[in-house]
Amino acid sequence: MDDLLKDFLAESTENLAQLDQDVVELERDPSNASLLNSIFRAIHTIKGTCGFLGLPRLETVSHTAESVLDRLRTGDLKPEPDVISDILRAVDVIKTILAELAANKTEPAGDDSLLIALLEQWLGSDAPRHAIAIGPEAIASATLELAMSPDAFSAMRSTSADQATAAPSSIRVSVKLLDALMNLAGELVLSRNQLLEMSSRDEDSPFGAPVQQLSRITAELQGAVMKTRMQPVGSAWSKLPRIVRDIARETGKRIELDMKGAATELDRQLVQALQDPLTHMVRNSADHGIESPDARRASGKPAIGKIVLNAYHEAGHVIVEVTDDGKGINADRVRRIAIERGLVSKEEAHAMSDCQVLRFIFEPGFSTATEVTHISGRGVGMDVVRSNIERVGGAVDLQSVGGQGCTIRVRLPLTLAIVSSLIVSARGETFAFPQASVLELIRLSEDQLARFDVLHNVRLFRLRDDLVPVVTLGDALGLPADERGGVATLVICQAGTARFGIIVDDVVDTQEIVVKPVGRLIRAVGCYAGCTILGDGRVVMIVDPAALAGRAGARTNAAAEVVETVQEPAKNPADSLLVFGVGDDAVQAVPLSSVSRLEEISSDSIEYAGGRAMVQYRGFLLPLVPASPAVTFTSGRSNSVIVFNEGSASFGIAVSEIRDIVDEIVNLELASTRPGVLGTAVIAGAATEVLDVSYYMERARRGSVS
Repeated sequence: MDDLLKDFLAESTENLAQLDQDVVELERDPSNASLLNSIFRAIHTIKGTCGFLGLPRLETVSHTAESVLDRLRTGDLKPEPDVISDILRAVDVIKTILAELAANKTEPAGDDSLLIALLEQWLGSDAPRHAIAIGPEAIASATLELAMSPDAFSAMRSTSADQATAAPSSIRVSVKLLDALMNLAGELVLSRNQLLEMSSRDEDSPFGAPVQQLSRITAELQGAVMKTRMQPVGSAWSKLPRIVRDIARETGKRIELDMKGAATELDRQLVQALQDPLTHMVRNSADHGIESPDARRASGKPAIGKIVLNAYHEAGHVIVEVTDDGKGINADRVRRIAIERGLVSKEEAHAMSDCQVLRFIFEPGFSTATEVTHISGRGVGMDVVRSNIERVGGAVDLQSVGGQGCTIRVRLPLTLAIVSSLIVSARGETFAFPQASVLELIRLSEDQLARFDVLHNVRLFRLRDDLVPVVTLGDALGLPADERGGVATLVICQAGTARFGIIVDDVVDTQEIVVKPVGRLIRAVGCYAGCTILGDGRVVMIVDPAALAGRAGARTNAAAEVVETVQEPAKNPADSLLVFGVGDDAVQAVPLSSVSRLEEISSDSIEYAGGRAMVQYRGFLLPLVPASPAVTFTSGRSNSVIVFNEGSASFGIAVSEIRDIVDEIVNLELASTRPGVLGTAVIAGAATEVLDVSYYMERARRGSVS
């Protein structure tokens, strides 16, 4: 394909991705001249360049749309909904032509006379009609006009935006090249891991320092390459305003779409994976969730329904929430449909809580719609949401309150290419677990292994006040039994709202691993997320904990039903807290949800710069802040460090010892006058200070900058 045509397609695609959103916003804010000029420039750019490239059909459509936009600019025409609809139709046709052009390298044939007629009606009697007659003269005229277009086009671009500067600060790079760079960075990480493994066997090796230096540079390179693949999550929802607008017009509803956190960044692969689920979720909210204006007024709500999209970072993940203030999901109706479809017996369904019943929404083909329309109702939407999100290592859960609305919460890792993993062994084989799915590890004695409760063929482990279904990794994978006895480790995992445990023989290590795809036959097994190469050269499989638990029966509606039937409901919601010591008797705690990792770091590896402590950690400098003046870094000793993540920044709080994880309702009985402490509460029967993590984050940030 000609380079000029490639550049034109790339630039036009970028402009059109924003155009839908801008046109819908213009309808909402007709007085926004800057927005109207931006839309006009985008269409004008396409029209001008396609004439230069000899694309008459595209030129005609864009030219007529541009003429309508020009009338809007001059104030001769108001941006009424019908005008906006016709402009959006023109944008759709332009997109279709560009897609065909990209695929076949030639402009597709087609009859746009109806669209042209629709647009022409807004041009009035004095409108320039020559663009409608697509004869040789018109094309020649347009080509003649575009003989001047490069300079005019360049001038327009340089003066149209306030941000025009003397030199470009960015260049366009193909996705293919970025993927190649990511693959090379992954191979470099594998080689780095092998060198680290070799050098760790010989403490006196002369290659120790160079290998550490190579490790640091590799990590910096890996981070830089991963940043090039990051895209704002807002690029996945640019088409949603248009979808909501169209549904609102078709159904006679009034819907406001509020989008927050569009600048939150994700790996481009995850952004792409998020697009379809987001479309389904927002479409369901607009079509099924939001009521008609009359129904909303009758129930005491504002006539305008609201859908809120919110994206933000939380503990090393990106959270995307879709919330609406509609009628919510009728749990009784879901229960009745589940019985009719044979998903559950009548007796079982009536014994289930509403929360359990709502999980049927994610079953394939499950729909509560009374009729099938072209918008929704076939029951494939939420199935697609869950399967797509879980395929990329994420999780989705749903909460609904009748008459008040519904919230769907999606939790995604930041990237898929290189992930932190937990290396475990089971019956002589080695496996990797993505740490994003792991909540905690519990050492099980031989006696505990022999005393699991079993109800309805589901093995249960009592984790503090909760019951957790468990499976044994070796049994689930069909590995031959061995004579190994003694202790084992229970890996507590979470997928969506479901928690479950997987028993492994031992935890070997934690490593950053490069995820490699597996072949079709292994993929069909259904419980592996990929494979990787460890530092010692071994190829190991990466376990998909959610799929494994589902396959082994620990993550099913039946298992959830057993847990919720047996377990006594908590009288009050409790918070999970990490409890640790900071001196001889002093005890402190932080919310477990804010903790990223727990590490043991030798005092000898701690370095100082500018009077502040830090350690080389996973290829970057991790600022360390003592939780209390009583915590010191004594040479030759190991220190417990709690690692926190905030976006791409990390820091560690050094403590004396990690004591426990407890679920407690925190009631701060004594306020604190000491910076960094929120107050004192009774936790696990002891007076405990609750730390203000944001205070230490700020201290670490100041330290990392200086």
